[in-house]
Amino acid sequence: VRVELKALRKCLAPGGVGEMGAKRQYGKKDWAKDEFQRRKEDGLPPLVSLDESCYGDRVSSKVPRRQWTGLVDRYPDKQINVKNLHLVQSLVGRSLYTVPLEWWYALYPKDELYLFCNEDLRYRGSESMSDLSGFLGLPSYNFTDVVNAGMYNVGSNTGYDTVTNWNDGSGKDEIPISDELREEYLAFVKPFNERLFEMAGKRCDW
Repeated sequence: VRVELKALRKCLAPGGVGEMGAKRQYGKKDWAKDEFQRRKEDGLPPLVSLDESCYGDRVSSKVPRRQWTGLVDRYPDKQINVKNLHLVQSLVGRSLYTVPLEWWYALYPKDELYLFCNEDLRYRGSESMSDLSGFLGLPSYNFTDVVNAGMYNVGSNTGYDTVTNWNDGSGKDEIPISDELREEYLAFVKPFNERLFEMAGKRCDW
């Protein structure tokens, strides 16, 4: 987590690899050229291609991603071997929802996009589902029984054949990191969350 935080701070800094990589990749497209210029003139954060620019490809047989170069150098007798590289490489990046969503909000009208907070299913389930179905133009439906039944595709119950009771899934698995690192992580993601809430016109319970 700490090495990824360090890599993301560098990548997402003004004029960093994230911004420059997005401009190289999309800067010649008419819509992107105009959007890059508009964001610059309005003082908005630049569009960033997070996965492509901040994580990249395998560096070598021993270094799966460049963010782990320091770890490999520090512990040359150890090997980084993970089954799901895409998942592990972005433990922090996957929570920066605003970075990929800014592309969507740049391309589509705000009233055509709907931000749904997963937490709302637990605490405002029927109301939230009704709001979403209304946004999609679906017929009115009472979701109370469906939501109260529980959750699908959660934890060890993968797929949609087995329901998980809300109480069974109430516990949160704590990531084994120090309090200091947790605070560092929360301080890093907070401004990105605030950007998302302002852009979407809606807040989540984060």
